[in-house]
This record gives sequence, structure tokens and C-alpha cells, in this order.
Amino acid sequence: MTDINAMMSLAGQALLTQQQAINVTSHNIANVNTPGYSRQQLIMTTNTPLDSAIGPIGTGVNGATIERVYDRYLSAQINNESQGLGRWDAQKDAVALVEMIFNEANGSGLNEAMSKFWNAWQSLTDDPGGTTERQVLVTVSRVLATTFNQLDTDLSQSQQNLDLVVQGTVADINRLSEQLVDLNTKIVSSETGSLSANDYRDQRELVLKQLSEMIDITSFEDATGAVSVSVTAGLPLVTAEHSWQLSTETNAVGLEEVVWVDDDLSLIHISEPTRPSKSSRMP
Repeated sequence: MTDINAMMSLAGQALLTQQQAINVTSHNIANVNTPGYSRQQLIMTTNTPLDSAIGPIGTGVNGATIERVYDRYLSAQINNESQGLGRWDAQKDAVALVEMIFNEANGSGLNEAMSKFWNAWQSLTDDPGGTTERQVLVTVSRVLATTFNQLDTDLSQSQQNLDLVVQGTVADINRLSEQLVDLNTKIVSSETGSLSANDYRDQRELVLKQLSEMIDITSFEDATGAVSVSVTAGLPLVTAEHSWQLSTETNAVGLEEVVWVDDDLSLIHISEPTRPSKSSRMP
């Protein structure tokens, strides 16, 4: 009977272990469209064998831990490239906006107005006493002045819009920084022994990627599992249990600049500008 009980116990534990593996697979399928999710797998190990007269006898299988199928080096590379992508996307959007303002496709842009202005002067030079030439010069001069004024208005409005985008992006950065602190706390408290907070780690990795698309960051994970993040000049943005805020300040020429806010509320200008996030990027 003892042998039968041992066999049934071994088989029962094996079934339970395989059920755990099925549960992990179900979790993977359920999160197939979850942003930032990493596939997980159950790591199975053989149980400690029992000594016997004929040698060690196996005692079945056990689910040791659930691991993420995750490449730390590849993730770091993605975050680094995301910084460059975010920077170039922001510059592309700003240049595209300026191109729309200086649009020459409809024949009424700055180039056309200046060409007519200089042509009118040339015509007046050929016939200084011509009444028609004088009237044409006055007309095209007014058109050129109107064009300059309209361009100045459009560029000023675009700059104001970009300043609003910078303010919105800074607010997004502060929100993500607070999320990192919260996820750090959950990961450190959840990971005891050989356990791993896989889902929390996926969420944190997604937040880091989103953050890297907005501003250049440097991050590292300490021995406790918490991630620290710094920005330009090594200024801390997130530590294990604390986050620092970014803000904006209007400079001497009226543009918004990003500043790092210390705990004593002193401000340090950050030379690296933020990039618009996808949620706040201008169309």
C-alpha cells in the first residue's frame, strides 16, 4: 500500500505541476495584446530523490518558479533607440509645422511675395516716372508687409503651441516617475526568495520605454530589484522610493525651458529638451 500511495502522490504532484504550466500558458494567451507584456514560462525541476538500496529513486517534478522570457540587453537597446526615435520624431513634427507655415505650393507664400516686390522695383528702375510702376510697387510692398506680419503671427502661435506641448510632456514625465516609484515598491515587496514579480516588471519596463521616448534617461536596477533613473547631468529622477519633479520656466526670450526641481525647491535648467509624448504631440 505504501508503494501505491507513493506512486499516487507522485502522479498527483506531477498533475498539479502540469496544471500550473497550463495556467501560465493561459495567462500568456490572455495577455497576447497587452502592451509591454513578456511571455512567461514555468521552470520545472525534479524533486529531491530518495535513497534506496538500489540507488536514488526519483520523486517526481515540481514547479520551481515562473520566469519571464526576457532579454535585459535587448530591452536596454530598445530604450536607447527609443530616445533617438523620440528626438527625431519631435524635430520632424516641428519642422513639418514650419514647412506648413512657409508653404509655397499655393503661389502666395513668402518667396512669391518677395519675387513680386523685387520685380516691381526692377520695373520702376526701368521707368522711374511710370505711374503704373509706382502703384504696382506700393501694392506688392503692402502684400509683402502683410505676408511678413502673418508669418510672424503664425510662428508666434506655433511657438506657444509647442510650449504647451512641452508643459504637457513634463506633466507626463512626472506622472510616469511616480508610477516607477509605485512599481518599485510593489516589486521589492513581492519578490521574496526566488519569487519574481513578472507582471509588475513588465509594467515597469513599459513605463521606462515611454519615459525614454520623452527625455534622455539613464537607468539601472539595484540588488533589491528597484530601478533608479537619472536625466541630464546625472540629476536623479527616480530612486527606489522617491521621485523628483520636472517643471518649466520661461527664459529671457519668452520660451519654455525644462528645469529639475530639487527637494528644497531650487531649480536647475536641463539642457536636453523634452520630446512630445504620443498623447500630447501636436498633429
